[in-house]
Amino acid sequence: MWWWIAGLTLVSLIGIGFMICYYRLKNSIRNMTMQLEEIQKEPEDNRILLLDFFQKDLELLYKTMNDYIKNNQKMRIIQQNKEKKLRMQIESISHDLRTPLTAMLGYLSFVNKEHLEEETKEALEVVERKGKNLQSLICNFYDLSRLEMDEYYLSMEKINISRFLKENILSSFQQLEESGLQVKINIEETDCFLMVDVNAMGRIFQNMIQNAIRYGETYFCIGVKKREDKICILFENDTYSLKEEDLSHIFERFYMKEESRTKEGTGLGLTIGKLLAEAMGGKVEARLEGTKFTIAYEFPAE
Repeated sequence: MWWWIAGLTLVSLIGIGFMICYYRLKNSIRNMTMQLEEIQKEPEDNRILLLDFFQKDLELLYKTMNDYIKNNQKMRIIQQNKEKKLRMQIESISHDLRTPLTAMLGYLSFVNKEHLEEETKEALEVVERKGKNLQSLICNFYDLSRLEMDEYYLSMEKINISRFLKENILSSFQQLEESGLQVKINIEETDCFLMVDVNAMGRIFQNMIQNAIRYGETYFCIGVKKREDKICILFENDTYSLKEEDLSHIFERFYMKEESRTKEGTGLGLTIGKLLAEAMGGKVEARLEGTKFTIAYEFPAE
């Protein structure tokens, strides 16, 4: 009888041992999953998986996964260094190109076109227009590189955004009138104050005007709405060229529809606007409802 009791006890102990091993293995896998999720959320921390239960096969799995994580971290650092080097090169090249181009456009502005033949006058106007487009592209490259390297310095101040937009609309009235777009203004009379960089906000606004002039069909609407502790600035125009699938790419560098490439855009305006807004504590999104295209900037109210 004793051998039967001893056998039962041995089987029970083995079963308990297997149960303990099973639960420890299960907890270790759950812990590994949680660590992986945290590493994915914050890849900049350069963390690795920590083993809390030593078992030969599990230890091999941890080692393999950590080798993979370390290799990804190395590749990410190499890629970041390459991108940083490229941005520095772009900034340097842009700076070197701006000086002679500015001088060239300056000399062109002094040319008296009144006494020139019509063909020569038209040729000079084309050169001047193309030169200004190139100047705009170079400035965009320069600003983009500084923004992506966090070297775009902002001077924040409190402004009345409603008044600021109205003043900018007036200063851009000729451009908008020549575009043929019907301009609609929907700015609430309530004073709306923001803490922003005036030059950066002006840059965002000018980019939105140029975007509407290039791609708008019949109208351009500017609106400001205050919602509790947020202020939303809306830029809206109608367009037939955009589709719903374009929205996920609209803020990407150099993203342009093929049919838009003849309109002398750079594909950087919306990207720069997004980076400037985020640098000032705001955010931006694009919406498309039928032919109505809206860019909405949201900032904390002061």
